[in-house]
Amino acid sequence: MEKERKHKALVFCSTADEGAYSGAVWPAEHTGVLRVSATDKYGHLTPRSNDLQPVDIQIPGENIDAAGPIYMSSSSVGKTVSGSSVATALAAGVASLALIMLQTFNHLNEKELDHIHTRECMKVVFEKMNAHKSGIQISNLFPPLPDSTARLEALKENWNKENFWDPNRFQ
Repeated sequence: MEKERKHKALVFCSTADEGAYSGAVWPAEHTGVLRVSATDKYGHLTPRSNDLQPVDIQIPGENIDAAGPIYMSSSSVGKTVSGSSVATALAAGVASLALIMLQTFNHLNEKELDHIHTRECMKVVFEKMNAHKSGIQISNLFPPLPDSTARLEALKENWNKENFWDPNRFQ
């Protein structure tokens, strides 16, 4: 029977938006989580975002097209949702894609596999997309190239593990 691999969990938490609890919130105040705040389409923190709380990732979270089940009011076409909770869901999705890309384009040993599941590694991933200062620029890691061979080579280069941590750390 093969040994089951277990990794640390990455935890993404939204920072406070407007409302009764717009001050510091838990678990976003915990040092082990990635704190996410919503930006507008220009990469500026939304007026509802709390600028008193530290933010690790800024990602668009205003007027995002969304549809839901019929029993919810968001089921109609043309409905949008906004807020840091929306941005947090998007950040978690981008992080899961980043984990897959790092595993796909690298031969990772056990320690490296554990490392990509850390806050530190994910912060580097999002910093490469400018998500720490101006909203996410996903094209920084997913170049829009017309030629599929050139795109594959660019992806291999962009997702090389040495771009995300010091390889000597694991030797």
